[in-house]
Amino acid sequence: MYRKAFVALSALAAVIVFAAFPAVAQVTTADVVGHVTDPNGLAVAGARVRVSSPSTGLVRETASSETGDFAVTLLPPGIYKISVEKQGFSTAVYDQIELVVGQKRTFDVTLKIGSASQIVTVTEEAPLIETTSSEIQGSVSPLEVRENCRWWTATSPA
Repeated sequence: MYRKAFVALSALAAVIVFAAFPAVAQVTTADVVGHVTDPNGLAVAGARVRVSSPSTGLVRETASSETGDFAVTLLPPGIYKISVEKQGFSTAVYDQIELVVGQKRTFDVTLKIGSASQIVTVTEEAPLIETTSSEIQGSVSPLEVRENCRWWTATSPA
């Protein structure tokens, strides 16, 4: 009797473990992470980080930690505006930031001394290099798949 119960529980555990694998591989969101510092390179705690999508109206907010770090996760792919503000500093704004599926975009923000009414718009694009992971990701259109399959079929030995 105990053996049947053990086998049944083992089978159930195996089903649960293997059922979880496909869910892990199907990432459909992106993340924004970063570090907020002052002009001297010291961490700025409690800076308000706001990530918004003008096209969808989605807004997510967080605050930087005691070490200046922040993370906004599970963002749908799209174009975003990112603003970082703290009393006593000028607001930094990154506009037209594109996030793609599976991306973990890093923003290291240096806030300038000033008033909150001053806005510093960062026109330089944040680096596209992924510094938080060694993964390489991208999107492939159905047309690219068809074209590459034709090339591979034509060039492969018979």
